[in-house]
Amino acid sequence: MLNNVMPQRGAFFSLLIAHTDRLVAAANATLRLITGLGNPHVDIAALIDEVNLNETSADDLKDQLIHLLYESFTTPINRDQIHTLTMDLDRVVDSIQSVANSIATHHIADSTPPGPRDGLARRRCLHPAAPRRAGAGGARAGTGNRAPVPGSR
Repeated sequence: MLNNVMPQRGAFFSLLIAHTDRLVAAANATLRLITGLGNPHVDIAALIDEVNLNETSADDLKDQLIHLLYESFTTPINRDQIHTLTMDLDRVVDSIQSVANSIATHHIADSTPPGPRDGLARRRCLHPAAPRRAGAGGARAGTGNRAPVPGSR
């Protein structure tokens, strides 16, 4: 009887570690899947199956964790934090599975190689307020984007 009331630290942490391991395994399979697009030696279907298998295993671990959470009177850390962490891990694995299954659903066989200006676009997205070079966009150096002052010529 006392075992049901006392915190089972090992069980909670073992399940959280196993759940995280399934997430990492699914992410690695998805990475291999995406980098293998267009390579005839990569079995895309097997990698998608691997992602789905890891997601199913992660769902089983999530169910065990939630069941243990509701059975335990006390928990090693805050009950809400364990529940939130478990659900967040599950959402990430579900999103990874969605990416992998979308590749099969939309019959994506090859990925687009990055273009020469992709780095520039990515930098502008990350740092939209970064100053641009003088002369970019057709503006003369030193004038910027200011409107002319009335009466000055």
